[in-house]
Amino acid sequence: MLQDVQAKIESLLLAPYWVIDLLPMQVPKDGASRFFSVEPYFLSKPHIETLRTKWSNLLLKLSCYFDLLCCGCEADAVPCHPAPEELVKRIANGEYLAFLLDAEDALIVVDNDSTCIAVYHPTERLLSLLRSLAAGEGLFVWQPEG
Repeated sequence: MLQDVQAKIESLLLAPYWVIDLLPMQVPKDGASRFFSVEPYFLSKPHIETLRTKWSNLLLKLSCYFDLLCCGCEADAVPCHPAPEELVKRIANGEYLAFLLDAEDALIVVDNDSTCIAVYHPTERLLSLLRSLAAGEGLFVWQPEG
């Protein structure tokens, strides 16, 4: 099972993706330096803690609609369905986590050194729900250019 899950994750990581972000759209190329000067602020405490809480809330709400199979980045990590408290703890601790949504053939990746979550190969149904859940947390869903 572990090899099947890893293979599925690897294939989904090659698919088009969207982001759940604190910004409403991609920063233009000429604004990249401004973004990179602001990003460390949002990655520092207490701001990253607030952002991770928003991610946890979003994923917990999403888990009411879809089965989320959680996979850590360790090679021997066993995919699991963490209890809500465990999910929140792992995100709060800054773990790199991948959530496989088999029913939607999609993948959500939470990276500890980023200000956004990546959503690979989302269906329109999943995107619609994510937009609503993200808005409730003060976050935005958009697709990066090329």
